[in-house]
Amino acid sequence: MFQETFRSLRHKNYRLFFIGQFFSLIGLWMHNVGQSWLVWELTRSSFWLGVMGFISTIPILFISLFAGVLADRFSKLKLNFIIQFVALVQAFALGYLVFTGLANFNNVAILVFSLGVINAFEIPIRQSFTVELVGKDDLQNAIGLNSAIFNTARIVGPIIAGVVILNFGVAWCFFFNSISYLAILVTMLLIKKNKLHRTEKEKENVFDSIKKGFDYIKSNREVLQTLLLVGVMTLFGWQYTVLLPVFADDIFNLGAKGLSSLYTANGFGALFSALFIATTSKKVSAKIVMQSSIVIFILSAFAFALTNIFFVAMILMVGCGVGLVGFFVSANSHFQNNIPHNLRGRLLGFYVIIFQGLHPFGSLFIGSLGKSFGVQMALIINVFICGIISILILKNYKTSLQANQ
Repeated sequence: MFQETFRSLRHKNYRLFFIGQFFSLIGLWMHNVGQSWLVWELTRSSFWLGVMGFISTIPILFISLFAGVLADRFSKLKLNFIIQFVALVQAFALGYLVFTGLANFNNVAILVFSLGVINAFEIPIRQSFTVELVGKDDLQNAIGLNSAIFNTARIVGPIIAGVVILNFGVAWCFFFNSISYLAILVTMLLIKKNKLHRTEKEKENVFDSIKKGFDYIKSNREVLQTLLLVGVMTLFGWQYTVLLPVFADDIFNLGAKGLSSLYTANGFGALFSALFIATTSKKVSAKIVMQSSIVIFILSAFAFALTNIFFVAMILMVGCGVGLVGFFVSANSHFQNNIPHNLRGRLLGFYVIIFQGLHPFGSLFIGSLGKSFGVQMALIINVFICGIISILILKNYKTSLQANQ
């Protein structure tokens, strides 16, 4: 079982990237917790948390497609290196502003927006790079392992962030993140270019390239349905994380320590889910995991919204992590297994637009609901919408399949 779970690590290039990414992701999660807490301290408003979520992800909507075209045209390794270096500079700049007492909502918003621009380039390029590290046979396993280290960092990072914020101040979360980027930069320098699984680069003009990707999505029912479900889970499922600082401070009265604990519990569930998918990737259908994960998430998030007992909330956060990450990892695997390699960059650009480009609108929506009805009712409304639309998509898909048989 151990060999099956970690079989992608037999590729040396992937091992290097895996190690560097793990340390970098710990820093990123420290950054995420620190950023949420910084915005909460500056504004004390769930609405402005939602606005900041909007600012941080709106660039993805306009940039990801062009980033995908770049990935199909140029070296993904070189593009990744440049992006990681720019992210290092951004994290240091935010830490410097907070450390020197110069941070305010406006300059923090500018740096959060700049990180959104960086992510808009980084996500489709990094995700399309995975297949070059391991080849298509081990792609689903590698996607599961990528999620596993992401969610291990999601456990470790918030724990460290909570200790750092309480003892040294939030600025050091950003400084540690800046330092952590050195790990991924060094390991990328060690990757053997002649061992990468490359294909011929795209030669069409940008807009023809994008149109070809769009036409493929329209023609492939599996890909289209996956994108629709990802859109629903992004708009109405994922958004519970926006309100976690408010739950930690106002509902459970535990402040930064409570926020760190909620993130950590959520990370444990996410890690379990990612490792399960990596282990069973050749045995269990990704589509079955997608549908089961939606059910687990909806039940867990609904119960979390209703409880005022922190211990129960921690358990339900584990369930939310299992469901949400189980869905997104299996959806990513299902999507990538149904697309051709020569279109991978731009199709992942479309995927990222749905996966994260819609996130800012969901953040604004749940932030506004939280301001008007309170965070508990806001989450209940979101979960209800998420469940109903997911059922309609799945039901309509099955009906159309039967009609075509």
